[in-house]
Amino acid sequence: MVQRLYSTVGWKQHKKKLLHSTGIVAVFLFLFSVSTVFAAPVSEVMVRRVAQSFLRHQVKQFGPWVHDFKPTVSKIQLVEYEGEPIAYNVSVKPSGYLLIPYHDEFTPVVLFSYRSSFEPSRVTQPDSVESWILPEMNTTHKNRQKFQEQIKSDKNLVSETTQVSKSWKFYGDDTVASTVSSSDTRSNVEYTTSQVAPLLTTTWNQAPYYNNLTPAGTGAVGTCDHTVTGCVATAWSQILRYWQWPDKGVGSNSYAWNGTTLSADFSQSVYDWGNMPSALSSSSSSTQVNAVAKLMSDVGIAVNMNYGCGTSYGGVSPSTLQNYFKYKLTQVWHSRNDYTASTWFDLFKTEIDATLARPVMFVAQSSNGGHAFVADGYQTDGITSKVHVNLGWGGYADAYYDVYNDFTTGAYSWIGSSHAIITGIEPNDPKDFTLTVSKDGPGTGAVAVSGPGIFVWSGDTGTNGYSSGAVVTLTATPDNGSIFTGWSGGGCNGTGSCTVAMSSDVSVTATFSTSVVLSETFDTNSVPSGWTVDYDPAGAWWFGTMSWATNYVGGTGGFAWGGYFSTQPDAYIDIELRTPVLDLSNYSTINLSFKSLATATADVDISLNGSSGPWINIVRKDKYSGPENVNVILTTLAAGKNNIMVRFHYYGVHGYWQIDDVLINGMPSPPVLSVSVTGNGGGTVTSNPQGTDPTGITCTSGICTTSFPYGQSVSLLQAPNALSTFVGWGNACSGTGVCSLTMDSAKTVSATFSLAPKAKIGSNGYGSFADAYAAANSNDIIMLLEDILPFSTVVDKALILQGGYKADFSRSSSGFTGLGGVLNIGMGSVVVDRVIILPSLLQTN
Repeated sequence: MVQRLYSTVGWKQHKKKLLHSTGIVAVFLFLFSVSTVFAAPVSEVMVRRVAQSFLRHQVKQFGPWVHDFKPTVSKIQLVEYEGEPIAYNVSVKPSGYLLIPYHDEFTPVVLFSYRSSFEPSRVTQPDSVESWILPEMNTTHKNRQKFQEQIKSDKNLVSETTQVSKSWKFYGDDTVASTVSSSDTRSNVEYTTSQVAPLLTTTWNQAPYYNNLTPAGTGAVGTCDHTVTGCVATAWSQILRYWQWPDKGVGSNSYAWNGTTLSADFSQSVYDWGNMPSALSSSSSSTQVNAVAKLMSDVGIAVNMNYGCGTSYGGVSPSTLQNYFKYKLTQVWHSRNDYTASTWFDLFKTEIDATLARPVMFVAQSSNGGHAFVADGYQTDGITSKVHVNLGWGGYADAYYDVYNDFTTGAYSWIGSSHAIITGIEPNDPKDFTLTVSKDGPGTGAVAVSGPGIFVWSGDTGTNGYSSGAVVTLTATPDNGSIFTGWSGGGCNGTGSCTVAMSSDVSVTATFSTSVVLSETFDTNSVPSGWTVDYDPAGAWWFGTMSWATNYVGGTGGFAWGGYFSTQPDAYIDIELRTPVLDLSNYSTINLSFKSLATATADVDISLNGSSGPWINIVRKDKYSGPENVNVILTTLAAGKNNIMVRFHYYGVHGYWQIDDVLINGMPSPPVLSVSVTGNGGGTVTSNPQGTDPTGITCTSGICTTSFPYGQSVSLLQAPNALSTFVGWGNACSGTGVCSLTMDSAKTVSATFSLAPKAKIGSNGYGSFADAYAAANSNDIIMLLEDILPFSTVVDKALILQGGYKADFSRSSSGFTGLGGVLNIGMGSVVVDRVIILPSLLQTN
């Protein structure tokens, strides 16, 4: 199925259909409440309560609001339309807004965004959210009033409490919890919560820069050197960029346009995913602009784009990506009219929850035009369910919109059979070779994988398939308190980014180590263990949570607060907070970080001689600063030394200093692994990975050493020679299996090899054939080592000699034993099996 999308003003115009009063309850069943009490205005007090409750609920159920665990209401503005109050615009700190209706017939939060702002003055701009939501709410409210009059006059119309009234009750309470007691007024409501943040990292647009390779043209806005890309090309391109697939297209397409022929040979197009940033701007490089513009141009030609200076339109079909861009034949077109409200939302949720999370192509139309965009996330808490859409307007109006029920939201109407989505969008990746990346070591961190396709992680191991010749770049980033000590496998080494060219299956390990020397969060109400304080009569340090002070530095839980006594608010203070003495002798790099808010002079100093000093200043604050995260590299001063102390010195002021999350960490010096080969036998010990200084252990005798990055996992493998057996490991390892080590300190390992017996009778071994012959009884079987064994004697027993045994006395099909010396067959006999009697050595009497 193909749906043709048009846009008639500016790149997009969205004219809304006015809804008849007879359709409101049926269409907006959960957006509007038909209750026993008719709709009433919402007070500003209730607005503030709903807003604060909604924000708390969002953070509790879905995590921080733009990295802030404590978003707050910064401003409430009453919004009017045609002289009548219609909504409250609630500005949120640090960013974003909530649109709360003036009438409680609407859901408590009609619209919200984490980052955008709501500007009522934009109501006259045809391409704005404000231009449709305010008229729509106003029209709906008037129709709702008419319906209320019908209820009053018609006794057969029964009113009931709906989900909307439950939402007002839920968010209107002073607190919001995800579970409630049986006595709570909300106990009959179930709250199941889940969220997927937006999958797309791009906020692409249709111009400028994105259209650098589109043809010149004309339109309502006049002539232009480059026509706009069109919403269809922008939406498909963002989905392709999400998957970073394919490396090349397939086939070609051409069509007549504006008196010329537009064509593209997709098989010759190489898509430079690594140079396609999240957005283009005047600071983007020509390489970046060309990479994105090439993709946009190819997709436009693939959909037979009818280009224009103000409007470009093309077809939307599952076949586009399947025919030209190597995508699976799993795409399905869904029309809104074929689904109920809840099953429509479930389509989005199923795609976004998939193991390989799939963005959804969304198309919507009004009477004057249409738009294609991407659905790429959702939130649901049992009260409302919202889908995140990326509208392809450079991030403008990207937000979570309520599409759980049949109503108008976002920049388009979600109602009616004209609206549809495409699901099942997934690359048809041939996966010639598999790249496996494992995270190892006692530390933690992330590995970013840049290359075609989506890298899928399961715990600490991630995999993806790639076509032959694909280039993948790996970049490791340690978590706070950890360090990245290096790569191993796949030709990767060192700590920088690693590039892997896929010509076979590849396994790479990224090792993260715990390198914390000191970590203090000040969560208890006493001086931390090992720390010391120095007070003066005017001030002191307090710790933990304080009823009279708030943690403003951005940490959680307790913190350290240094300041004046309330009895002496005007006195100048001089107070110190000191760390324990630190032994950094085994560290090659050292870093200090902490959270800080200082109202006046504050120093951070370091001593190389414990508390005795002298003190060397490393951070100075001479005016108000903060809240801030302070990071200091101490390698030159402190690495390799063993009597280090850091102090926080607050002096010459009568203000206060807040400190939290003090962390001292670094890179320990590479520990040395020593391996010794002992015993009367022989063999080889090798290390995996090889090591760094020198490269690798391949030890056959004596003592061999190499060093490894701190925290590296190392396996030692043993291989005895043909005449020996492996007895076992000693020191840091035991047993006879693989010796597995974590190099968090210097380690010593011994490997003992023993000469195998030359002969065996049953389970008894003998150091020579002569010894075995002496111990043998008539008709015994003597098993002989695969070797040349000297022996001369007069055989006076009936013997069976079996040769060709290996050191562990297993037997191969090709092994033989050679006998040297002179055998005189006297009263006995010899039967041989895989024994070579060397020439002239066998005599008979």
